[in-house]
Amino acid sequence: MTIDSYYEYSMKRGLFEFQIVNHYRLLKQSYIMKLKKKAKAGSTMVELIIVGSLVVLASIFILSQYSTNSAYKEGKRESQSVDQLLQETIMLHPVNSMIKPFLYPLSDDQKNDREHEIVKKGFDAIPSEDLKNLLNKYFKHALNIHRHPVILTTNGQFLEIESEFSSVDTCSGFISEMKSTSWQKVTINHVTVSIQDSVAKDLSNLCANHSKDTFSYTLQFCYETAALPCT
Repeated sequence: MTIDSYYEYSMKRGLFEFQIVNHYRLLKQSYIMKLKKKAKAGSTMVELIIVGSLVVLASIFILSQYSTNSAYKEGKRESQSVDQLLQETIMLHPVNSMIKPFLYPLSDDQKNDREHEIVKKGFDAIPSEDLKNLLNKYFKHALNIHRHPVILTTNGQFLEIESEFSSVDTCSGFISEMKSTSWQKVTINHVTVSIQDSVAKDLSNLCANHSKDTFSYTLQFCYETAALPCT
């Protein structure tokens, strides 16, 4: 699957769901009308059971489509949330209070100086209470959509966030947005991929194991220098 086809899939998914739901809504209405007519005409119990069963099956199919698409969208939203969380975490570093990048664009030299200063002091220089408040901003009570804990950690020049999903569709939605984020590495169920160096198929394959009940993930971000490479 190419990147273009991967994105096209996510764009067409909503239209497909609408067509399916609309089709089965009409089908359900038709069955109900037939059910009423047959009841008035004194139809046999077997006929009534068949028609009723078809209505139930159509309803189940509609609900499953809603559930699948809803889980996929939940994953996309979580991916967007962790990216925004990353951007704001970087801005919490004390070095930003001196250069004030939120007031005006930084030059390339200023960006390099900031990165070196962050590496020098480490992300550990960010007050833990600030990190806790920021995490709660995007994940209330530090829990994700599936009520699993979301853990944000700092370790020198590294930032990491980890949690898990209880649905392969949520995992797929999550991974579909990865290349739009600033995170550099993603690990799902102990398989690690470099985000920007990978193709869409490599990323989507991370969620391909349908035998798993849960999909744990870890995202990593790192500023590196010649003296301190990200390894």
